Amino acid sequence: MYNKIWALGVRSAQQACIASGSAPSTWEITNDGAFVRGQAPAQSSLGTEYGNYTLTFSTKIARGGTGWRVAASIQGYGQYFVLTSEYPEGTFLNTNRTLLPPSTLVANYGWSLVNQTTLETGPNVYYPLPFEVKEDKWYNITTTINATGYAVSIDGSDPIFVFNANGINSAPSTFSSGDKTSGTWGFGPFQDQQAYFTNVVVEAENGTVLYKSDLKGASVLEEHGVAANTHNVCLDGAKRDRLVWTGDYAHTQRIIAASTASTAFSTGTLAYALEWQAPNSSLYPNFSGMSASMGASPAVGGTARAGYALIDYQFLYLLAFADYHRATADSSFLATHYPQLRRLADSLAATLVDPATGLVSIPPSLPGIFFLGPSANATAPSALFAHALARAADLASAAAVAAASDESVPDALANETALSPNLSGFLLEALMVASREAAFDSSSSAGAAMNNSSSGGDGAATRSALSHLLDDLWPAMLTNDAYATGSSWEYVLPDGAPGLGPSYTSLAHPWGGAPTDSIS
Repeated sequence: MYNKIWALGVRSAQQACIASGSAPSTWEITNDGAFVRGQAPAQSSLGTEYGNYTLTFSTKIARGGTGWRVAASIQGYGQYFVLTSEYPEGTFLNTNRTLLPPSTLVANYGWSLVNQTTLETGPNVYYPLPFEVKEDKWYNITTTINATGYAVSIDGSDPIFVFNANGINSAPSTFSSGDKTSGTWGFGPFQDQQAYFTNVVVEAENGTVLYKSDLKGASVLEEHGVAANTHNVCLDGAKRDRLVWTGDYAHTQRIIAASTASTAFSTGTLAYALEWQAPNSSLYPNFSGMSASMGASPAVGGTARAGYALIDYQFLYLLAFADYHRATADSSFLATHYPQLRRLADSLAATLVDPATGLVSIPPSLPGIFFLGPSANATAPSALFAHALARAADLASAAAVAAASDESVPDALANETALSPNLSGFLLEALMVASREAAFDSSSSAGAAMNNSSSGGDGAATRSALSHLLDDLWPAMLTNDAYATGSSWEYVLPDGAPGLGPSYTSLAHPWGGAPTDSIS
C-alpha cells in the first residue's frame, strides 16, 4: 500500500505534464478558413479591450451546427450562441432535440449550454428560425452588441434580439469581463458539431474596423490559444484545461525532483511562465505568467492570456524555481533567467509589503486575491512570501549577484522559529488535522500549536500524525473505488472523500501529490 501511496503524485504528474509537440491544435487551418470540431469556443486575444462592437463572420456547418461568443473573457465566460442545422439524415446517430432543436438559434450567457459542476451557466433561450439551416452552405452572421443585448442577423435577415438580462452577473476576473457589453469574441461549435469560420470583421459603433481576419494564417492558432504546444509544460491537472498554473506547479516540481527528475518539464514550465512576464508598465509589473495558455504566445496579443489575479501564486513560482535549482544546481538555466526573477522579486516586495505592518497586503489598485488567506496582513501569505524571498536570496547568491539576503526579508516577515513557513505543501496541514487527536491545542494557529507542544508530546504527536497520513488520509485516494484513479486528488476531505462540488476537485492532480516528495 505504501508504494502505491508514494506513486500517487508521480502518476498525477505524468498525466499533467505534456511533452512539446504532443498536444496538436484543436483547430485545423484550411483554404476555407478555420475548421473547428465541437469544443468550447476559443477566444481571440486581440479583442479584450473592445465593447459595443459588431462582429461579422462567415460560417459553414459541416455537421450539426456552429457556435460563437461575444463580450467574453479570454477563458470563455460571456454571451454564447449556437446555430443548429436542419439535421439532415445521418447527421448524428441520436440527437437531443430538446437541448438543440433543429434550425434554431440557441443563446446563453455564461459558460456553456449546460451546467457543469461548479461552472454554473444561465438559462438557454431558443429562437426558432423561419427557414431551414442547411449544412455545407455558407452563411454570413452579424452580431451587434448594445447596452441591453445582442442583435443577431443571418444572411441579412431581420435581427433576432437577445436581451442580456438573461445572463448571470459576475465581477471582473480572470474568467469574466464583468461587463455584458465588452470583451472579446470566439468561435467553436457545440459538442459533436463541426463548422468552418472565415472572413471575420469587428467594427466599432462609428464604423471603424477594429479587427479583420480570414482565419487562414498560422498566427490564428496562437491568437486563439489553440496552437500545438511548443514547450514541455506541466498543466493544472489532467483533463482540467490547457493552462500552465504556476501555483500548482510548485507541487509538481517537488514531485518531479523526488521521482522522475525530468528536467525538461521543469525548465520548460519555469521558462514558459517567464515568457509571459508582464511588462513593468502593466497593472501587474514584472509578474510571471500565472496561468498562461499552453497553445498561445505573448507575441500575439501580448500577455492578456497569462492571468495574474491569484497574487500568492507568484510566491509559489519563486519557490518552484528555487526547488528546481536546489535539486539540480542548474547554473546555466538560473543565469539565463535570473534577471527576470530579480525583477519579479523586487516588484513583489515594492507592490505588496504594507509599510505600516511589514506584512503583505494587496493594494486596492491591484485586482486580485491571495489564494492562501485574506488579502490584508494575513499570516499564511506573509509567511509564504517571507520564505519565497529567502529562497530568492539563495538564488541570488547562486547566480553570483551581490544581494544583501537579510535585508531582502522585512523584519515583520522574518521566521523566528525552526518551523519552515513553506506553506506550498500540505504535509503540515495534514499534521495539524491529525494533531487534534494528539497533544496539540486545536484552537491555536498551526505555528503556535507546533511551538506550544511539549517536547515530551512531540514524538507521540508526530507518530499519530504520520499514522493518520499513511493509514487514513492518503490511502483514501486509493481505496475509494468510486473515485480512485491511481493518481493524487486535488483535495481530500477529512472523511476521506474527494472535495467535489465547491472545491472543484480534479481526481488526477499534483496539488495533492505530497506523498511522493514527503515520503521520499
